[in-house]
Amino acid sequence: MRHWRKAKKLFFVLPGMAGTILFYLFPLCYCFLYAFSGTPGRFTFGGLVNYNSLFHSDSFLLALGNTWLMMAACVGSLAVLSLFLVYILDASKGVLGVLLVFSLPMLLPATLITRCMEGAQLSPRLMLLLIYLWKYMGFHVLLLKMMELTMSPEWIEAAVLDHARKWQVFYKIKCWYLWPYIRFLLIFDGICFFRLFRESYLLYGEYPPDEVYVVSNFFFNNFQNLNYQRLSAAAIAALVPVLILNGLLLKVGRKHEMV
Repeated sequence: MRHWRKAKKLFFVLPGMAGTILFYLFPLCYCFLYAFSGTPGRFTFGGLVNYNSLFHSDSFLLALGNTWLMMAACVGSLAVLSLFLVYILDASKGVLGVLLVFSLPMLLPATLITRCMEGAQLSPRLMLLLIYLWKYMGFHVLLLKMMELTMSPEWIEAAVLDHARKWQVFYKIKCWYLWPYIRFLLIFDGICFFRLFRESYLLYGEYPPDEVYVVSNFFFNNFQNLNYQRLSAAAIAALVPVLILNGLLLKVGRKHEMV
C-alpha cells in the first residue's frame, strides 16, 4: 500500500520534473558547453576564448555593472518601502482589500504601463525604478500583511506587557517571523527585475541610454546578431553571481530558522 502511495505521488511529480529537465536543465547544460565552443553552428572546443573576449567587451562590462547597480536599487527600494508600509499599516480586512487593488498593476501588460509613463520627464533609471515599484509594491505588502495575520497574538501581547515599543515589536518579533517570506520575496524581486526589460525595450528601443543598458539588452542584441557562443558565455557569467547570491540568502535563512 505504501509503495502504491509513493508511486501515485511520483506520477504527479514526474510531469513537472520532466518539464524542468527538458526546458531548463538541458538548455542550461548545453549553454554551458556551447560557451566553450570556438566555431558557430557546431561544437569545437575553443577554451576560454569567448569568456576572454566577453570580459574585454566594454558593452558587456557596462551592462553587467548597470544590472547589479539597478537591481540593488530596485530590490532594495522595494524591500525597504514594503517593510515601512507593513510597519505603519494595520492588518485589517479593509487594508488588505486596498492592497489587493494596488497589486493589480503586476498583471497589467507592459504596453499599457509604458503608455502611462511616456509623458513623464524623468531620467531613464528613475523611470524604470518607478515602474518597478508601481508594479510590485502592492503584491509585496499584501503578501507580508497576510503572513503577519498568521502570527500568534500572544507574542505581541507578551512584548507589550514587557513595555516593548512598536518599532521593537516590529523589528524583533514581526521581522523575525516574516523573514522566510522576505527571503522568498527578495529572490522573486530579483527575477522580476529582469522582466523590466520589456518596459525598457518599449520605452527606449533596442539600444537604450547607457545608464539603463543591462544584460537583458546585451543578450537580445547578441541573439539578433546570431552570436550564440558569446551569448552563452554571457549567460553563464551573469548566472553565477545570481546563484551565489541565492545560496547566501538560503544559508542565512537556515541559520535564522535554527535560532
